[in-house]
Amino acid sequence: MSKDLIEIIEHYARQFGLPEWLVAGIVLALLGLLAFEILWKGISHLFRWRNQRLLNRDLHPYFSAADVYRATRYYIPTRYQNVAPSEDDEPGRRYIAAAKNKLIPLFLNEAFHRDKDGNKYYLILADTGMGKTTS
Repeated sequence: MSKDLIEIIEHYARQFGLPEWLVAGIVLALLGLLAFEILWKGISHLFRWRNQRLLNRDLHPYFSAADVYRATRYYIPTRYQNVAPSEDDEPGRRYIAAAKNKLIPLFLNEAFHRDKDGNKYYLILADTGMGKTTS
C-alpha cells in the first residue's frame, strides 16, 4: 500500500470525525490484510512452482514445460456429489444437502485399493463440458 493511499484513508477518516486511535487501527488492519495477501500469493506461487518442477521432471519426454504450466495454472479440480444436480433443486426432495467432494482423491484413496469393496467398474456421468475427460 503506498503512502498516498494511507494519507487518503487518514484524511477521510478524520473528515468523518473518527478518533486518532481508530484511524491508526484502520490503517494497521489494512496493512495487515495487504501483508497477508502478499504472503498468501507468495506461498501459493511457491507450491505451484514446486509442483510444476516435479511434473516437468516426471513428464519430460511427453509434455513440454509450457503444457505443464498451463495445466497446473488453470486446473480446476473435478468434484462429485451423491445427488444429481437436477434432483437437488426439486421441491419436496428428501435430501437435506448433497455431499460434494473432490473426485480424484476418491479414486486414489478408495476406488483403486484392491482390499476395498468388490466394485470393479465406475461410471462417470455428467453433461457436456463438465470435466469427465480430466477425471
